[in-house]
Amino acid sequence: MDEQATKDKTRYDSHKATVHPFAIGDLVLAQKNPRIINKISEKFNGPCKITKLCSNDRYICEPLSEGRSKYVCHKRLRKYPASLPEMSECLHPIVSISY
Repeated sequence: MDEQATKDKTRYDSHKATVHPFAIGDLVLAQKNPRIINKISEKFNGPCKITKLCSNDRYICEPLSEGRSKYVCHKRLRKYPASLPEMSECLHPIVSISY
């Protein structure tokens, strides 16, 4: 019985997602409340700075702009991109076609 339980646990754990913890001072994006999001609104607030590590993969985040600290679960956080593209890089030039 114990041998089968061990096999089941290793098989179950092999498909579980691994949690990559954040450190104090990391910049993250915090997911907004899904009840107040419409189709075209932003899905994340940020950037926020991790100020405290709590138990069970929870963090206290403080926004870089003015605002109050939040107690946030790990799965509602995303790593803030190191560099965001400039607006000019996102827009494609208009191509004129002459006949």
